[in-house]
Amino acid sequence: MSGLILSSWSPCLTSFYMMKWKEYFPNKELVQPPQFEAEVLCYPKPEIVCDYLSWRQAECHNRNQYNTCFWILVKSGKGEGEGEAHGY
Repeated sequence: MSGLILSSWSPCLTSFYMMKWKEYFPNKELVQPPQFEAEVLCYPKPEIVCDYLSWRQAECHNRNQYNTCFWILVKSGKGEGEGEAHGY
């Protein structure tokens, strides 16, 4: 059952993504079709699911902060290598 849900979800997400592209990016052309990865995970307890989702949320937040700061530095004139070299 979970494989069926997963195999249906990816094409659905792709089609919505492509349908809404112009609404969110009216001046930017979609140069290639998107690709999405997905996996089915089976956890034995709800607490483990909550722990996993909390960890994923924290990881996404950390990556977002890093990328935001990194590209602000690059746009301000710092080179990409310089931002990485200083641990930004």
